[in-house]
Amino acid sequence: MPTGIPKNGINKGWFRKRHKGYRSWSDKKFSKEHKQKLKKNHKGTSGKHWKWTEKSRMKKRKDKNPMWRGGITSLRKQIFNSIEYKKWRKGIFERDSYTCCECHRIGGKLHPHHIKSQAIILAENKIKTFREALKCKELWNINNGITLCEECHKLTDTFGAKGHLKIINNINGK
Repeated sequence: MPTGIPKNGINKGWFRKRHKGYRSWSDKKFSKEHKQKLKKNHKGTSGKHWKWTEKSRMKKRKDKNPMWRGGITSLRKQIFNSIEYKKWRKGIFERDSYTCCECHRIGGKLHPHHIKSQAIILAENKIKTFREALKCKELWNINNGITLCEECHKLTDTFGAKGHLKIINNINGK
């Protein structure tokens, strides 16, 4: 088979044109109207860094986005993805000099560990939303955390929700 034509016979003209000296969409043979639309839509963009226009932002917000499922992200996931958690984690690592507090191993795969479990703090303070979690000072207290390596963290009594359900049920009176 000649080069440039795929084995399955489908003509991928856009791919070949892209690799035959075309540097950007402005080099391609588009009508003037289409080029103006492209310029307007890509306003403020450069290379890989995409800046959303207000119109495109509105299309992607919550219920306007076709992938939106009603805000089903769990509270735990919201906390772990937050900037406050990353600051808390970094503060603990820096305080402990990136060293496991149990086996004194330096570096490697380190985990921040709540001394008083995060699930217990959330249950005691009756935190149900992420905004309530942000206001809870006990959750973000650096003195409530220690640095552990992965192996030592697995040995703790609350790793992977081992004892959380029993403790939380006792707190809630169930």
